[in-house]
Amino acid sequence: MDSRPIKPKITLTLLQKRAFAGFYVVTLLFCAADLYLQWQLFGGFDKKVLAAVTFLGVIIVHRFGPAMLEEIREYRAKRSG
Repeated sequence: MDSRPIKPKITLTLLQKRAFAGFYVVTLLFCAADLYLQWQLFGGFDKKVLAAVTFLGVIIVHRFGPAMLEEIREYRAKRSG
């Protein structure tokens, strides 16, 4: 099996990817706060929603993480000279 990172078909800028990651972190924190502060905004499904959001994040990082790290390295190399 090929271990090279797969390039996504939709091209996003690095800033857009960072914004998406920030949105994900806010969503994850909101779901965790809902569970631990017992807001019960998702009814009785608070743990399941948090588990699903966490699982989705792990899958996305596994799929797109290596390619994004390479893009960040290229960006820093261009920026530093």
